[in-house]
Amino acid sequence: MPLPVPAIVVPAYNRPACLQRLLQGIAAANYPHQETLPVPLVISIDHSPHNEQVIAIAQGFEWRFGPKEVILQQQHLGLKQHILTCGQLTRQYGSIILLEDDLQVSPWYYHYAQRAIEFYEPCEQIAGISLYHYEIAENGFYPFIPLDDGSDVYFMQVASSWGQAWTARHWQYFEHWLNQNPVFDQQNNLYPNYLRQWSEHSWKKYFIAYLIHSGRYFVFPRLSLTTNSGEPGTNSITKGLFQVPLQQAQRAYRFVTLNSATAVYDASFELLPQSLSRLASFIENYDYTVDLYGTKTPQQITTPFVLTTRPVNRAALYFGQEMVPNVLNIICNTKGVAIKMAATTDVVYSEMPEFTRYYRLAAVAEKIFAPLHNYPKISVVLPFMPQDTAENLLQTIQSLAVQHYPNLEVNIVAPGKAGIGMPFSAQVQAMLQNIPDVHYFTCPENAADITDLLQTGIQNSSGTIINYTPKIGIIYQSYVLHMAAQIFSGFGQVNWITGTGAHQPEITDNSSSLPQYRWNKTRFASVSLLQAMQLLLPEHMFWRKFLWNDTGQCFPPAFPHLPHLGLLGKFWEREPLFTVFRPITAGAAASATLPTDVALQVQQEFSRLQQQLQKPQTGWAASAFGLLAKPFFLADVPYLRYLYISLQQFPPVIRYHAPTNSYYLSQY
Repeated sequence: MPLPVPAIVVPAYNRPACLQRLLQGIAAANYPHQETLPVPLVISIDHSPHNEQVIAIAQGFEWRFGPKEVILQQQHLGLKQHILTCGQLTRQYGSIILLEDDLQVSPWYYHYAQRAIEFYEPCEQIAGISLYHYEIAENGFYPFIPLDDGSDVYFMQVASSWGQAWTARHWQYFEHWLNQNPVFDQQNNLYPNYLRQWSEHSWKKYFIAYLIHSGRYFVFPRLSLTTNSGEPGTNSITKGLFQVPLQQAQRAYRFVTLNSATAVYDASFELLPQSLSRLASFIENYDYTVDLYGTKTPQQITTPFVLTTRPVNRAALYFGQEMVPNVLNIICNTKGVAIKMAATTDVVYSEMPEFTRYYRLAAVAEKIFAPLHNYPKISVVLPFMPQDTAENLLQTIQSLAVQHYPNLEVNIVAPGKAGIGMPFSAQVQAMLQNIPDVHYFTCPENAADITDLLQTGIQNSSGTIINYTPKIGIIYQSYVLHMAAQIFSGFGQVNWITGTGAHQPEITDNSSSLPQYRWNKTRFASVSLLQAMQLLLPEHMFWRKFLWNDTGQCFPPAFPHLPHLGLLGKFWEREPLFTVFRPITAGAAASATLPTDVALQVQQEFSRLQQQLQKPQTGWAASAFGLLAKPFFLADVPYLRYLYISLQQFPPVIRYHAPTNSYYLSQY
């Protein structure tokens, strides 16, 4: 027996221009059998003391395709309860097409909805029909492209809220579940994180929870019949992000049953493993979860293996990430290391920024994803000496990899014969796969001096920003690569920065000037060797490579026992050193202990270096004021410390503003 003609239901509230646009769109659409099968239109208006214009538009709208009813709700329901109330109209009409007032429709939206309802009504696992097609996933805001399986539809455990159709059976099943589960369980690990972040005003989070619990799916079209305009509203904040092309010509739709479909997705917008294994039989013996966008938590992955883009300690299989949609990289077995089939216990979990979850994100929306040119290439040079261990290297590499910096180069340099690779452990090799650009360099075994290794690594760095450490095993703080990118991209006058001490807590006090971490040539020329070696560590510094290029492209040979401080002396002749009041590294660091047999030579080198950097003597008045003001500077006395800072011409410090995740220059 054929189903009744679906009624069109439009919930409206306080957006008269949106309602007017939607009604004009549905009036211009095509309706099959419009002469013999009238199409009911229901406009339900939520109560508000200021919606007279909305009521006038609804009541004055001429609907020539069937009966029209305007329902004025007697009390304010709110978005969630209003949609639930409209869903109950399925009992009266047998099936409905629900269109919120901020939508625009294709001329053929009704054709698609009616045919999809007729085809999928017998299927118990279908819980609704979407008229909207996703191009941007709501789980992480990455591009979404459903896998082609020859049909005009795909299936997801995601409810559609931008144009959907329900039958009385669909709504009855959901309503029964909702009565049994009236409170959303925020602690349920089955739910994706994005679902738990949605407001309680969202009916959709409950419907998705119902889909997950009941094992049911929504049917989605591959070419959208509706589009979201992103007008301001209860659950809309980003205008235009979810706008998609609309179908403009009539089509003969190719529907496919759920059991025979390949394009079947879970609530995280990930293809189901059974679908993927049909097309990539070489992975069918793995019991795995698909997490190619890196959004699933450890609690959501209950299988022994996971197919992921997250860092892993080791992997059974590796794939590239050059093809779209991303599952094609597995189906076509592309070469690369971006996607891994790994044991669940080998995945390295860390908070992953949304713009790194998928490599095409930069083109999605500038409001959400900064353009890639804001991420200058950063090169980190790591020497690997014979006495170093793979465990120490793993510790340092992992601290860099988990930052997910998209333009990172790591240069590892070791003594040895040219052309021979470095036999690192499987764990180190697996972690290195998570860094975008890794290079290995060797120096002749007889040139095993740490300076030679570092010089080779720096000379071969292609980044515009450089960092190096004379000893591996340090742990880079989780924010430092993005911090360096923000600072060097935002402040053109900053070419060289140092952070605070490795073992200091993160500094959030914006009233202290922490004088021990502020440097200029005058201060350097007056401190002890021990202070300089303890506080001016290379692993705390980032600098633009042009400093290296413009000052000889080498460590200065005049200071063989103090290569790092000698290099800083050359930098100081060119640029000031800015201090950023955040730690850069923690953990193991280069030893400040001086070998007894060269201590005198080292001290002599340091004295020569200090003499080179001494400023010409200032007048007696400035010197006297400086002596008087210095105690206030050392004691961090507000305002009074500024006198010494000005006299000594300290550069501004760089402070961090946590609420906006940004950096700013401060004279204090």
